[in-house]
This record gives sequence, structure tokens and C-alpha cells, in this order.
Amino acid sequence: MMHKQMCLLCAAAFLGGILGGVLSTQFLFPRSIEAQKLNGVNAEEFLLLDARGNARAGLGLDANGEVGLVLRSKGTVTGP
Repeated sequence: MMHKQMCLLCAAAFLGGILGGVLSTQFLFPRSIEAQKLNGVNAEEFLLLDARGNARAGLGLDANGEVGLVLRSKGTVTGP
């Protein structure tokens, strides 16, 4: 009788652990939103910032949908 109770206790602990793990991942960890591809980054604009947080370069689209590249060096602006 003792052996049967030990086996039942082990089976209940095992199943409880699996059930607890499944439920905790469903309720405690929010699902990630897959807005981007796994092999790339999507954005409307890219900015390169210096150590002070100033934009030094930018790549993006203008109001007409044309691609624009802006480079800044020592207070000057270079671009189309």
C-alpha cells in the first residue's frame, strides 16, 4: 500500500508541475507582438545619434515618398 501511495504522489506532483508551468507562462508572461521580421528591422526613419543625443545622420522618406539621407558634421548639413 505504501508503494502505491508513493507512486500516486509522484504522479500527482509531476502532473501538477506541468500544469503549473503551462498556466504560469500563459498568465505571467505576456505574448510578444511580432511586428517585425526575424531577419530585419522595419522603421519609417533611422537616426544616428552622438554621445550627447544629437542627430548626426538620418535616413528616411520625405512627404512625397522620396528617400532622403542627411549627414551632419561640425554644424553643416549635407543631403539632397
